[in-house]
Amino acid sequence: MNRAQAFIDILLALALTILAGVVAGIVAQATMGSIPFMLILALQGVIILVGIDILLRLRGEGWADLRLRTPSSQHLLEGLQALAIAFAVNFVLNLLAHILAPSLIEGHQERLTGVADILGDGLPLAGILLVMLFIGFYEEVLARGFLLRRCEILLGGVWGPVIISSILFGLGHMYQGLWG
Repeated sequence: MNRAQAFIDILLALALTILAGVVAGIVAQATMGSIPFMLILALQGVIILVGIDILLRLRGEGWADLRLRTPSSQHLLEGLQALAIAFAVNFVLNLLAHILAPSLIEGHQERLTGVADILGDGLPLAGILLVMLFIGFYEEVLARGFLLRRCEILLGGVWGPVIISSILFGLGHMYQGLWG
């Protein structure tokens, strides 16, 4: 794959993401709340995974070319350490924000509560957990597999591709707001 193809694939992946979101929105509106929104988000994920599969096949690639690997026990330990650090940093930042700008945090919590009410409506906790795991899976396949690999081909190096794919990943979560 050359740089031009990688750039085209990035644009196609972004278009695919938008298309999946539009389809999810149409389904949500057409069903008028009779289907839990988490299941509509799962549909969005299925559309994205099928689209990625089609893009990979068009390039003569397979899922292994995304370079996502089964984590080793060492990776699990490193992941748990990173998670603990991320929670600690998040705690400190939220504490500072709560002290310095409590209305900002309160407004953010109200918005997230509204999002949680919409997402979990009518779905049992086990169903919510399964859908959340699936959403995490397809987001990682898209951002850390497909987009990161294409950004590496397009830009070369390590940090540029990581930053660009992370920005694209973050844009997908803008609905959560600055403190999301």
